[in-house]
Amino acid sequence: MPKRSSPVCRRLSFATLVLLLISQPAMNQESKTLLLEIDHVSICGSNLDTLRQEFTEVGMTPDFGGPHGNGVTQMAIVGFDDTSYIELIAPIKPGATAGSDWARFMSEDAVTCAWAVGTNVLLQQVDRLKKAGIPVKTPEHGSRKRPDGMSIEWMTADVGSGTPGSTLPFIIEDQTPRTWRVQTSDSVKGAPVGGVENVVLGVNNLDASIALFRKAYGWAEPLT
Repeated sequence: MPKRSSPVCRRLSFATLVLLLISQPAMNQESKTLLLEIDHVSICGSNLDTLRQEFTEVGMTPDFGGPHGNGVTQMAIVGFDDTSYIELIAPIKPGATAGSDWARFMSEDAVTCAWAVGTNVLLQQVDRLKKAGIPVKTPEHGSRKRPDGMSIEWMTADVGSGTPGSTLPFIIEDQTPRTWRVQTSDSVKGAPVGGVENVVLGVNNLDASIALFRKAYGWAEPLT
C-alpha cells in the first residue's frame, strides 16, 4: 500500500545497506500496527561537491543545504514533491569527521548510511518503543543554517543499536516549519520521480532483523 500513489508518478527505491519496507502515513487503527512515513534517506561521503556532481550527472541536481549545528558536517538535498528527500552529507573540512555519528561512513565513502521516519509526536513514539523493549536514546536537538541565513531546527531520537538509522530508522520531528527544511528541488519538479517510497536493507541475519522490526512496529509476518 504505497502512500500517496499516482499512476503518473514513480518514486525512488533507495538501497541502503533484503528486507523491503513500504512507507505509510500513519497508524493503522484497526490492526494497531505502526505505518512508517519516510522522512529522508542519507548518503555519506568524504566530499560534498563530489556527491553533488554525481547526482547532477544523472539529472537530480542537489541544492546546497548548509552546515549542521554540530560544526562538523554539511549537507545538500534533493527534495521531492511528496516532501521526502535525499540528503547528501559530508564533512565541512576534508577528513574532519570526528563528532559525527556517521564519521566512519564519510571517511570510507560508504555512500548509503541512514534513513529517518517523521513524526509529530516524538516523545510518544519514544515511549512506545521503550515499552516494546526497543532501546531508544534520549531525543536530541539538531539544527542547520541554510545558505540564506535561516536557521532550521528539529529533534531526533536514535532507535535500536549501532549507527543511527543503519537498521531501524531514527525518528525526526520538526521544531521549525517543515517547508523550511525541505522543498522540491528544481531539477526534479514535474519529473517521473516524486519521492522516496521504499527502503531496502541488507542485513546479516534476516530472521533476527524481521523479528526486530516486528517487535518495534507490531508488523505481521512479512512475505519472503
